[in-house]
Amino acid sequence: MIKFTNHWRKLSVCLSFFMVSLSCSDDFTNVEPEFEVGIDEFFQTEQDYFEALIGAYDLLQATWQTQFVGEFMSDNSLIAGEIGCTDQPQYQELERFSHTPSNTSVGDRWDSFFAGVYRCDFFLDNADRIEFDGKNGMIAEVVFLKAFYYFELARNFGGLPFKDSAFVVGDAEKFPRVSVEDTYSRIEDWLMQAIPNLPTTQEQSGRATRGAALALLGKVYLYQNDWDNVILYLEQVTSLGYSLVPNYSDIFQPSGENGPESIFEIQFSSAKVGNWGDFSFLDEEGNIGAWFSGPRYRDDVYAGGYSFNLPQADLVDEYESTDSRKAATILDIFEFTGFADEAALETEFGGVVKGCSTDVGFYFEKIITKTVDYESENEFSRSSHNYRYMRYADVLLMLAEAHNKRGEDNIARSYLRQVVDRAHGAGVVDLSVSGQSMEDRIQLERRLEFAGEGHRYYDLVRTGNAQQVIDAIYGAGTFQEKHMLFPIPQDEIEFAKGNWVQNTGW
Repeated sequence: MIKFTNHWRKLSVCLSFFMVSLSCSDDFTNVEPEFEVGIDEFFQTEQDYFEALIGAYDLLQATWQTQFVGEFMSDNSLIAGEIGCTDQPQYQELERFSHTPSNTSVGDRWDSFFAGVYRCDFFLDNADRIEFDGKNGMIAEVVFLKAFYYFELARNFGGLPFKDSAFVVGDAEKFPRVSVEDTYSRIEDWLMQAIPNLPTTQEQSGRATRGAALALLGKVYLYQNDWDNVILYLEQVTSLGYSLVPNYSDIFQPSGENGPESIFEIQFSSAKVGNWGDFSFLDEEGNIGAWFSGPRYRDDVYAGGYSFNLPQADLVDEYESTDSRKAATILDIFEFTGFADEAALETEFGGVVKGCSTDVGFYFEKIITKTVDYESENEFSRSSHNYRYMRYADVLLMLAEAHNKRGEDNIARSYLRQVVDRAHGAGVVDLSVSGQSMEDRIQLERRLEFAGEGHRYYDLVRTGNAQQVIDAIYGAGTFQEKHMLFPIPQDEIEFAKGNWVQNTGW
């Protein structure tokens, strides 16, 4: 199958909400788009629409930030960093919950996902210019992508502005933010619109399918504690042919990309690199988060990295001795190399192994760049490691959670058992728990199953457990009520001229 990773070549849109560098303006609705070709000249052939579709997919690669932030803002990992606790201060602030509306990482995520929204709307605004076979399928993909980008924005920022066409200059002052409930309702409508016209499989890996839309719809309902609809839509996914990969570690190998467990997978390539000056990396195809997360160490197995996003010892200790996920998830660099301590490693290889972390030597084995995927010396972010955004295991554990919440523990146990048995072997783990104990076990399994994949922080927030867990690490009062959402970037608030109210507490 072909990886769906090409850039949008013919049409270049310069809008500030995806150009984090100040080459345009800071306001995502107050910049006129600049086109290499006129709209009337562009949408003339099926190929033109296909290239516009690629453009809508291209911003999916910004989800490396979701995977990255979703770990180090939780109890799973520490941001660490190569040169100490001041390395990449925007991430250090997020880890300690000292960020403000001016934090550049917060702005990057807002910019990138609204860039995706714009590209979707640009396609949809011009969808009726010509007719061709397969156009309804393309439209369904774009509608799915618009729902995807809005979901990422909603779970980070809450209620959002909406318009039935692409935003233009001045719209920030005209279109208010709606409630988060209304935001999720619109996302649900888009997904329901897309589902009938999406195929169950695609010729090119990474393109949206019916299963991806159903699974995302179930997750949208999960974030609203709507257990009936979680079950309604996720049970449909279980009949579409997905399955758990028997050997957990195989999921994260290059040969395991887009496998039978993958419901929606973000495609990355080592074909093109970004630069240190722009962490939106819009001219970038590599997985930056995977590169950031590698050890400051290189051999014939590991391609190196910058010692960010280091697993905490607390996470490592949660894995039971029979859990096959531990070896697939956690690299102990000292055990692997045979060196006794950090000083010995630094003497041999140079650089810093642990960054500013007090938990020495752990890395996320499942996501860091391997030498076999590395193409050129000293080229930043040359990682083709795909982001397994949504796996079948996620569907099973969401179903387990929903049935447990409805008091249907026997059904919940049947879904939970599939994930646990894959990890430990059939019947090894006693799952005779029920009620709150089963809920706790489901959340533990989510932590262990998806460690390194960006789920943990969002799970803690949506289940109401973030304050207890985060404060236990950094002290009472670290996680406050305002941290349930990120702040709207300050420059966006200012450009809206009072039309958008900042999130509570910010």
